Parts: sequence; structure tokens; C-alpha cells
Amino acid sequence: MNRARISAIDEIAPNVFELHASMIEPTRIEHEPGQYVSIHIRSSTEQRSYSLASPADQTDGFVLLVRRIGGTGSQFLAGLEVGAEMEFDGPRGNFRLAPGPGDAVFAATGVGVSALFPMMESLLARPGTGRVLFFWGLMNAEDQFWSARLARLAQDPRFTSRLVITAAGDGFVTQPVIDTAAELSAPIYYLCGNGQMVKDVVDWLVARGIDRYRQIRTDWS
Repeated sequence: MNRARISAIDEIAPNVFELHASMIEPTRIEHEPGQYVSIHIRSSTEQRSYSLASPADQTDGFVLLVRRIGGTGSQFLAGLEVGAEMEFDGPRGNFRLAPGPGDAVFAATGVGVSALFPMMESLLARPGTGRVLFFWGLMNAEDQFWSARLARLAQDPRFTSRLVITAAGDGFVTQPVIDTAAELSAPIYYLCGNGQMVKDVVDWLVARGIDRYRQIRTDWS
């Protein structure tokens, strides 16, 4: 069983914090962008899965993005203090970058972006000319975080981002993502976050001729 120690807890948005963990056993963690770890809930046989928010080249530890208002896993992690140990399995998961060049569309709601930022950073580190489009659905403007990380991505001319703020009258992130099907050539879609959003986007993309199995990747399939 893997063990890590909490090294920092950073509040980054209302009810959202980064949990930084340093590896104990083993001393290194190897993962691909998009993968997750399953945290063991203390005094329970339950586990909860969290996408790794840290870059793939960080091997001495990892970062999890946690929303305080949540279920058993969020309550457990929110109760940990710096110096506490936690046990986990992984990394694992098949939500990974597709090989090869081409356009890519990333879309998420809320803290669902935890898996997407490492994926976008890794993709833009590859040579190529394909466009990378990012859509982030948030309820309120103050819910945004990782502004500096987003600004670094924006330094690459291949990258374009759009924040969709529901409370500001922007609607939902679903439609802007669907509209890209007519703009790009054989893109790969990476979707995570709200389950209904992901389902709706998948259904509409397939209806517009996007191949469900070759061009769409989600964090739950």
C-alpha cells in the first residue's frame, strides 16, 4: 500500500483547496497526465478517487484538488492537517492523452479541471501545430483558480481558452464545446467534471459526426 505525507494545504478558491503530498513509500510516484489515485478513507474500507493535478514530471509527490463541500472523501481530506499521513492506491486510469498530432478540445466544470491542466501542459510540450482549445464552466467568477497556470498555457500560440461563467449570463459550457465540431479537423475531445455535462456533450458531438470511441475521451470511460 502506498503512503504519502501532507506537506501543504493551500486554499485557492471558495471551498476549494490544493492538497500537496510528499511520497513516503515508495519514494517516487510515476504517472501519466489524466490518471488518478484512490485515497483510503481512514477507519473505513472505502476509497475515493481523485485526479492528479500535478505535472507528470513531479515524482517526489503529488497534488490533489479538493472541493470542501462534498462527500465522504472530501470530508476526510478536509480534516487532514500538514504532517498527517494517508494511504492510497495508484496511479491508475485510462483517461490519457492520445498519441500523435492534431487538434484537441478540453472541457470541464469546476474542479474537474484537475486532470486537464497536466494534460494540456504535457500536450503543449510536444512539437506540433495542432490547436488546443480549453473550455471551463464555472458558476461564479470568484470560483476561478490557477490563473497563473492558465496564463503560462496562453503563452503558446496554439492555445485558446474560454471561461463560461453561468452567473454572468454566459450560459453553460456545453454549447461552446459542441460548436467546435464544425470548426476543427478530426479533433480529440477530453471531457470531465459534471456527469450530466459530459453526457450531453458526448451525445451532441456524436450527433455531429464525432466518433465516440476514436475522438472522445472522458474521465469515466
